[in-house]
Amino acid sequence: MTGDVIVGLDGSPESRAAARWAAEEARLSGSALRLVHVVEWPGVPEVPLYVLEADEERAGELLRRTAARLATARPDVGISMSVLRGRPPAELSRILNETDGVRLGVLGSRGLGRLTGFLTGSVSAAVAARAAPPVVLVRGPGPGARPEDADAGPQTEAGAVVVGVDVRSETGEVLGFAFREAALHDWALHAVHVWRTPVGYGQAEALDLGLPAELEARLAKELDEAVAPWTRAFPRVPVTADCVTGPTAPRLLAASDGAALVVVGRRHRGPLAGARLGPVAQAVVHHATSPVALVAHD
Repeated sequence: MTGDVIVGLDGSPESRAAARWAAEEARLSGSALRLVHVVEWPGVPEVPLYVLEADEERAGELLRRTAARLATARPDVGISMSVLRGRPPAELSRILNETDGVRLGVLGSRGLGRLTGFLTGSVSAAVAARAAPPVVLVRGPGPGARPEDADAGPQTEAGAVVVGVDVRSETGEVLGFAFREAALHDWALHAVHVWRTPVGYGQAEALDLGLPAELEARLAKELDEAVAPWTRAFPRVPVTADCVTGPTAPRLLAASDGAALVVVGRRHRGPLAGARLGPVAQAVVHHATSPVALVAHD
């Protein structure tokens, strides 16, 4: 596999954990690792140039320290560094979208709607919503952890990839990414489709108690058909597939408890559509305890 793994850094424990996750991804995939920090630059004359220069020097030192730490742990990974000027959402999105052959982007996340450092709140969500390549959000160490524990990264190696599948939408990009990650890390894969009885079926369901089971069987067949080409392409990946009923985000979060990685899709959006995630993707980003991959699809 080729292409850069690009990780956005701000010096927080979450971004340090993201850097470690990204370095392992780069090692396993044979990719180069690129460390990026964006210096917030308002571009107004009231801010003197020496302030920008000092910020850039601090950013460079942050990247050098991170690169040295990662090189010690992963000496076989090629590492480069970039300090950018501008607005973090725009610059991080731009580098992900305009760099040839990007494998994925990686950012640090606190979850529960609070994202850290220059990735605060809407910034990280905006990057994930704008980026063409997949973006992985990585949790930092838990409460009470020491700062250096961030370098150990989240302990997810024993879990599986949990991928949310909408059988009525194009799922190729989402399932393809999930299977590639499972194969790369030697993880199992759990495909989950969440459904509810359509509103118009209410009276029919009351008259025919077998209708929900019939609907579930039909959806389970569609899920198996969606997964089948990927199980053939990745025969070494252990796969389970389940259809569950209820509200989508809570059911997907319940299924992802203890996962190594949660994969959810998001719609490609044009430049005029705005940069935001859908409600299910937002809920998973905010509440999942595992790393979350957001994969754009048509």
